[in-house]
Amino acid sequence: MNEEEKKSGQEEEILPGESGEESAEKRRKSRITFDVKMEKIQSVLKLSMNNPLLLQPLQSFGYTAKQFREALKKTRGVAKLHGEQKDLQARQHEATRIALQKREIANDTYMRILKTCRLAFPGDTELTYKLRLSGRRRHSFGGWIAQVTSFYQTILEDPKTVAELARYNIPRELLETGLEQALAAERASDFQVSTLGDAQNATDMKNRAFKGLAGWVRDYQNVADVAFKKAPHLRKEINIPISYLK
Repeated sequence: MNEEEKKSGQEEEILPGESGEESAEKRRKSRITFDVKMEKIQSVLKLSMNNPLLLQPLQSFGYTAKQFREALKKTRGVAKLHGEQKDLQARQHEATRIALQKREIANDTYMRILKTCRLAFPGDTELTYKLRLSGRRRHSFGGWIAQVTSFYQTILEDPKTVAELARYNIPRELLETGLEQALAAERASDFQVSTLGDAQNATDMKNRAFKGLAGWVRDYQNVADVAFKKAPHLRKEINIPISYLK
């Protein structure tokens, strides 16, 4: 089996107990974007409001043009919140990229100086302990930043250590640069955390607004089932799949 056949097989995979049609429907639903959902809802509301053949039967159930205008206003509010959510998520993703980049730069400098220290102070057990020259490096950001900043600060507070490292082409300026790189990574990480919170808050606000809108639309669809029971062709025109309201 070649690669194309493998890919094709993966795309057409059907779970046990699931028909081909069910599998295709599941894939179709997974491709429904939020924007597509909103476009469908707005289209149905506008059609319901502007088409007399639809509006007249609905008015006897309390669905007037004014109500549809108010519902459309809600859709615009949801769309605005969705736009803000996307902007804040993009901001958060960029902040994450920058934070990771700054940590990588800082860590490269740190590892270079760390390895030099191991060469420069092989028998100094006290300094080995203070600088944590042996053992594993910490992987969590909090652990890493604490380890790195302590490393630089300990060296910079000891003129003898600074002088010895200069003999290995590690001048004080490089040590200060390394410390600043670590602090810059810490600031970038703090900012990334704040953007994550902003993005989550925006997501929660959008979800709450959409839930309220979806509830209204769901009620409307139930009423439409009754209003157009004898006119299924009209009911079909304003149908919104339940998957669009989730």
